[in-house]
Amino acid sequence: MKKIVSYLLPPLLFSIDILLLGLLQQNLISTLLCFYAITLMRPTKFRLLATYLFFLSTISLIVYGIFGLSLLYLLPLSVATLEAKKLLSRRFWLPYALVGLSLLAQELLIGPFLLEIPFNTLFTGAKLCVNLVLVLIVKKLLK
Repeated sequence: MKKIVSYLLPPLLFSIDILLLGLLQQNLISTLLCFYAITLMRPTKFRLLATYLFFLSTISLIVYGIFGLSLLYLLPLSVATLEAKKLLSRRFWLPYALVGLSLLAQELLIGPFLLEIPFNTLFTGAKLCVNLVLVLIVKKLLK
């Protein structure tokens, strides 16, 4: 049962992200990224992580028109997170760091330099706060 739920969760979260994107007209809340960061902290199979990355790449296709754009920052940050997970004894902050650094890379590097989207401090701050609170809520619910 747990295996079925873990493989049904990414398409459900993808649908929620697309619904929120349609309602808010901006990519403010990224539930899929938050769950990916938490899933990365648990012992999981590569196939499940690849499923999350596929759906995150599809969201970048819908938002920016380029499939896999999110992989430019998610793959290096994921490898760094997995290495930090092996080395550190206290790992409670790693999902927050992964989500925060991913969103900052998206807003500070990918947006202005590759897509020529101007940087908006207020939107980036709100996006960081909302998603970090979402990680906190999800971690508390999954305990």
